[in-house]
Amino acid sequence: LREYYRSLDRKVKQFSPATQSLFVFLMCNQDLPQEISTGYIMDKLEYSRITVSRSFRELNLSRLFGITIQRRESALSFLDNRKTTWENAQEFLRSPILNTHSLNIKTPVPPGHWSGISALSRLSMLSEPETPVVSLYKNNWHHFRQNLIDNNELSINESKTKIEVWRYDPGITAVNDCVDPFSLYLCFKNTEDERVLSALDEMIGNISW
Repeated sequence: LREYYRSLDRKVKQFSPATQSLFVFLMCNQDLPQEISTGYIMDKLEYSRITVSRSFRELNLSRLFGITIQRRESALSFLDNRKTTWENAQEFLRSPILNTHSLNIKTPVPPGHWSGISALSRLSMLSEPETPVVSLYKNNWHHFRQNLIDNNELSINESKTKIEVWRYDPGITAVNDCVDPFSLYLCFKNTEDERVLSALDEMIGNISW
């Protein structure tokens, strides 16, 4: 209990992957209950109770969300509208990409969700890249690569595919085989490419807040 009260004076510097995934889920969904319970998140994201509790604490420490107790269960609520919350959260968010790999894959559409320029070209007027880009959750990466080797799906003659290995599961908030626009925006958080920046502005501008 003493440790809990000390933690209230801290300010989170950066969201953990689980917390960022939860935050993105909250950004992507407009039909959320006014007070978002622990049980609701456990059901939607298949998080454990302790993971939800830690993520709720981080979101609360960011000063972007409030927490109340309902029937002995924590409930999260926005302190501002979604657009303002997104803008104010930038200091706590980072690129979901842990690392990237280029593989020669025989299958025309590899497993995963479109990401990078491949996804951005589907959400803006940007042209599609020559090298397709897909994302995979880090927990699935080694199994995916081993399957390619076991099934002889790697080839030195096929065009390359860029695989982004993510800190959290892109499938949680993916839409129509593409990663969500908020995570995609964060993938390009430090880009200086004017074409990409313009496409990102177009994509964010098309979001219904």
